[in-house]
Amino acid sequence: MFLNGKTILITRPKAQSVLFSNQLKALGAKVISLPLIQLEAINKKELRLVFNQHQFDWIVFTSYNAVTTFFEVIRKDLFKAKIAVVGQKTKETVEKLGLNVDFMPKEFKAAVLGKEIPILPNEKIFIPLSELANDNLINQLKQRAAQVFSIKTYQNTPIFYTKKELKQLLSQPLDFITFTSASCVNAFLKLDIPTNNIALIYIGPETAKVAQKNNLRIDAVASEYTTGGMIDAIKMLLS
Repeated sequence: MFLNGKTILITRPKAQSVLFSNQLKALGAKVISLPLIQLEAINKKELRLVFNQHQFDWIVFTSYNAVTTFFEVIRKDLFKAKIAVVGQKTKETVEKLGLNVDFMPKEFKAAVLGKEIPILPNEKIFIPLSELANDNLINQLKQRAAQVFSIKTYQNTPIFYTKKELKQLLSQPLDFITFTSASCVNAFLKLDIPTNNIALIYIGPETAKVAQKNNLRIDAVASEYTTGGMIDAIKMLLS
């Protein structure tokens, strides 16, 4: 097992880190969980209002977080729109709710979904987004003559730790720190955690861009934007 003797820090929310942690442990790693963000649903009244006023042809989910916060508000038994997703994890989250996914691009990028989703002109599309999300996908779909509605439905708020808590949690040397979102990077930057001699691994280029803008070192970026892709990136670093 190529991760024998390696200690890896996971910074994503605890509820989302179980699978990743198990994957790493199965390869011999010692895993430390330090959740740096917590998910919070926002704009619930606005979301209910939009769905009371409109019937949508498509709902586009770009992340696990978008799915979970959306269905905190909208009842799945009243849900009739087709569903498009970015990423296998997002697809699995939808399917666990007993719903079918109608489209997922093979490449786990929102831009690829925007290009390939089989929509018709004037179809109504709703996209629940993070508070930090840009308008690239919205604009892309509008250029394809879709009627696009979007609400910022969730935000990631940082979790703060005292120096004593950090000292206890990080009492042994780390070999790798993993970042699965821009929010994790931003929260990490607020902590005084030295990164000398620790490899920093990012789930994709958008997450790595935030690190780069803040002068945080980039040692590896997953080519497939999944936890499995991150493991492959670690393996390449060690080879």
